[in-house]
Amino acid sequence: LEETPVYHSTGLEYAIQVAPDPHGTVEQVMMSREESQDPVTFKVENRSQFVTSAYGYFNENLIHSMFHSELKEQSRGNPQYTYFMHCDPAKVNDMFSLMIAHDENNILTVDYMHVYRPEDYENHTINYEMVEEDIKLLLRKYNVYRCSFDQFNSTYLIQRLRDYVRFRNLDTIIVED
Repeated sequence: LEETPVYHSTGLEYAIQVAPDPHGTVEQVMMSREESQDPVTFKVENRSQFVTSAYGYFNENLIHSMFHSELKEQSRGNPQYTYFMHCDPAKVNDMFSLMIAHDENNILTVDYMHVYRPEDYENHTINYEMVEEDIKLLLRKYNVYRCSFDQFNSTYLIQRLRDYVRFRNLDTIIVED
């Protein structure tokens, strides 16, 4: 058999190259350069592998350039804005994140965000009762209009929070998206 580069058949127009040869064809040389210049992006886009951290995929300098230094996390909502919260729960041993934002002159303004990490808790297990209390506090502090949850692992919290807003006479809408 003739020795050929290793490709995976994807059924797509182009094959995904597994090991680009820096001394091979023009395509292989280009792919090899691309991998050496940005191995993380190459891993995601050409090898179909996940990045272990969102921070590993984003260019930190570009992210920082998008923000003004005078922006600060808000501890309370401003009554002139309508606030939205989104929660992304996970399994007990995975991260749980939430974010609060509002629209300011057609610009999304993030007011608050937090990630609950299992390693921050005893037995590496997120305390969902504490997360629920934090969410309740944030609903009140920001007078959140709409609180949405990812579909995965959210039914219990949605039911509890719907009961809570009804009991407290809050106008917050709790939904699963």
